[in-house]
Amino acid sequence: MKDVRIESCDTVMRIDNCDYASFFGFSNVTTGSSVKIEKTGGECRYLNVQTYPLVPVNYQSIRPGEVWLDTEGKPIQAHGFQVTFREGKYYWYGEDKTHTLFGTNRMFGGVRCYSSTDFYNWKDEGRIIEPATDPHSPLHHCQKLERPHILYCAKTGRYVCWLKSQSNDGHFVILEAEHFMGPYHFVRNLKPNGFAVGDFDMYADPDTGKGYVWFERPHWEQICAELSDDYTNVNGRYSEHFVGKVPPFTREAAAHFVMDGKHYIYTSGTTSYTPNPSEVAVFDDYHGEYTVLGNPHIGDEYAHSFCSQITSVIKIPERIFMWLWPIVGYRILIKRIYPRKTGSLS
Repeated sequence: MKDVRIESCDTVMRIDNCDYASFFGFSNVTTGSSVKIEKTGGECRYLNVQTYPLVPVNYQSIRPGEVWLDTEGKPIQAHGFQVTFREGKYYWYGEDKTHTLFGTNRMFGGVRCYSSTDFYNWKDEGRIIEPATDPHSPLHHCQKLERPHILYCAKTGRYVCWLKSQSNDGHFVILEAEHFMGPYHFVRNLKPNGFAVGDFDMYADPDTGKGYVWFERPHWEQICAELSDDYTNVNGRYSEHFVGKVPPFTREAAAHFVMDGKHYIYTSGTTSYTPNPSEVAVFDDYHGEYTVLGNPHIGDEYAHSFCSQITSVIKIPERIFMWLWPIVGYRILIKRIYPRKTGSLS
């Protein structure tokens, strides 16, 4: 059950002796407050209750550790996300998990996008990539598609989206569109240079126009591969980094950014959904040596990246926000201001 509005009572339902139950967005239309769902009686093996006021919100700050709501009061559905800035607005896009429930095969709900001018309040712009109804489509809702990345290719004037497929052979699904907001059309499935793929990041170099993708070759090394001129394939040139490690030391979930002319890349260890220490490395040449600088999480006493995994680094005037995708619990965001002059990671 989803987005139910209650007229008068606060305790709306009692659950007794069922296997699975999920409730989203229950609220009292009179008070705007969340309502109560109680479990009584026999065992309920899985009970997922998320109640939100579903009234407009206006944030004045970022609230780490809380569920982030859009401007209509709904939980933001943009998981495994990226943020881009264009035409005076930030656009946050990611996996729509609204209908991804325990015990079902609805894994891919499309890619949903939100816009903001202040980075606090996000308007739901709808899905820019829809799940397909054809069960043979690579975009069908049963497909395990994650971490969408959209690059603008200046040479073609088109937008190219890469998604990671969590199928048994691990490959990319590549889409293309004339406009950032879509519609996107399927181009190809790809195992770059014949490699299976894990979590990844992408970058279009503004100086050269070349595109790059970093991905884990499960569970052995990180690959940096150059993209074709139209960004819908690789051109055959690649390099290997952090080679020969085995879990939990294999590096995955790359998050690249540039600061003061230097390239940096965050990576995670490989421990499934159990959090682990992150590492940050610096390099000048995409295919050169990556020098490890250590664990970037200051004060992380349990050495588990504050119970999270880094997803993306977003540049905002005068500061950098480091976004974390949580392993357990709610979305977390850590904000650090990195000095521009020294480039110090502190």
